[in-house]
Amino acid sequence: MLVTNERTIDELIAETGIWKGIIQQFENDNIYFKTQLATVLSVGKNGMALEQLEHFQNRFLKMDGQITLLKHEVREQCKQLEHTATMQDSPEPLSVLLQQQLGKRIDVLEQHFETLLYDFSAFLEEHFPTR
Repeated sequence: MLVTNERTIDELIAETGIWKGIIQQFENDNIYFKTQLATVLSVGKNGMALEQLEHFQNRFLKMDGQITLLKHEVREQCKQLEHTATMQDSPEPLSVLLQQQLGKRIDVLEQHFETLLYDFSAFLEEHFPTR
């Protein structure tokens, strides 16, 4: 696979900065919805929904793991790009390829996260409409 270096290191570094903000928002939203989940569990009015609540808890925990891994990988990519920028003007082909892959993974995570939030919100509306 041929990777062209059409983008500058500074552009790639800026993009990783944007991704850090996006990932931080994922973290914040995940915390908010886990707090909502804990609140619903503490009320405990609907015992029939307990299995579904546990399912959502597992999905939020899995999302935590995915967010943490992606956050680490973006941080490492940024460090590598900043290091390369001290020695040369153009990024290494491997850095460009990793950047593309990270971008795709962030897009996929965003889609999965939006699906999770939609499913959880719909569940809460159906089973706990007065919360």
